Amino acid sequence: MQSIYGRTFGNRYLVFAVAVLVLAVLLWWLAERLDRDMNNAEHMHFEMRLAELRSAVLLMQATLVAKDDMQAAEKYVGSNPMDWMALAESDRQYLGELRLEDAMEQRGKWVFDPWRKVIAYRPLSDDWLSDVESGNIESAWLQFRVVALWSNESKRKSIKALALQPLQSYAWSAQKTRRF
Repeated sequence: MQSIYGRTFGNRYLVFAVAVLVLAVLLWWLAERLDRDMNNAEHMHFEMRLAELRSAVLLMQATLVAKDDMQAAEKYVGSNPMDWMALAESDRQYLGELRLEDAMEQRGKWVFDPWRKVIAYRPLSDDWLSDVESGNIESAWLQFRVVALWSNESKRKSIKALALQPLQSYAWSAQKTRRF
């Protein structure tokens, strides 16, 4: 006489295989969801720091306008906007002034390259970058530079604003934030 379990579920190896398959699918789904959430968190942190940098550049411009000294803005072109921010000692996202080559292994960090005069971010994943070339260090970083915007209104050119300009586009898909 067969037990109730044996009659209900039949072959126990089949039950075990189905349970393992269901568990594998659930773990795969959880891993995908965690990866997407981590990517979203990194993107939001990047966008927040980028907004802080743009605000620092705008505040420097406002200071120059208040002093009625926009011609002095030219000396700020290519400078480090992180120097204009009050960073906490515990801020580990900014490594300081380094060549991009020296910080290649530091993913998820900001650096200022004083030789290129760019503030750059190295994403945790290369999915953000639209055209990563192997061996090309500059294509592995999202780079921004403080630039002067010139006015064409008068016969002599003058600086009308400072801006933080991206040096390349980055691809971050909104599809990655889709929820199930």
